[in-house]
Amino acid sequence: MSRATKRLILSAVVTVLFIATAVLSYTVLMPEPPEPPAPKPTPTAAAVNPGHIAVPEPYDPEASVAQAERFFDRVAGTVAGTGAMDGAAYIQAFRAAGVPDDVMEVTDHNGTAGTMQETVQFSVRYGNTCLIGDVGHGTFTSTTMPETHWDTCLIGGTRPIDF
Repeated sequence: MSRATKRLILSAVVTVLFIATAVLSYTVLMPEPPEPPAPKPTPTAAAVNPGHIAVPEPYDPEASVAQAERFFDRVAGTVAGTGAMDGAAYIQAFRAAGVPDDVMEVTDHNGTAGTMQETVQFSVRYGNTCLIGDVGHGTFTSTTMPETHWDTCLIGGTRPIDF
């Protein structure tokens, strides 16, 4: 056998061993594929059906500000947890919790160009005090303010509560 043939055979053997080592290393050292992420739960009928929202105490129009804030944050926070961005979901939740329509306000969820607003505001009036909620960009916040001199809580365009 000539020297060139020996080199060719040796090169072929080394190449085969290299490829075999690479394949074995890849399969042995390859980490397990990650588990696919669990699907995000979609709101169920019970989650978006405000009649099923548990509240810390029933609606009391004579409640102290602290009690009213707890009530407001619990009801609105439960709806916000579903990812709802439609003001009607919040109003329906408060209605189901016993709040009368005439003390609630909600901003229109449609923008001037007919697109969905990025945030929605809603309020419940307790006497001369307004509890105002704001939902948008994945967060829920609330604040307490005195009612305006127009006897309203929200300034600007609001949506009729006729749903």
